[in-house]
Amino acid sequence: GVKSVAEPLESKTPVKTRMVIVMDVPEQATSRDVTVYFSQCGSVVEARVLEGPPRIAFVHFATAEEIRSAVALSGKSFLGSRIQVVEK
Repeated sequence: GVKSVAEPLESKTPVKTRMVIVMDVPEQATSRDVTVYFSQCGSVVEARVLEGPPRIAFVHFATAEEIRSAVALSGKSFLGSRIQVVEK
């Protein structure tokens, strides 16, 4: 069996961080709040809340699977606000 060329190449490249953008982040939310909330999806590499308006956050994950879990939280309540989550 011939191995696909993509496999060995992929293992040598550094892990690309994947990111979601969270919109409608409540005003009182901190980066730590966002990290704690999204850790239910997997390990949060980094979370950053931008001072609004609009209030948005960037959340970085290591895997595509974690990204899918995060996007699934779109429309859910986070600290009383209905957030929208989209993949960057």
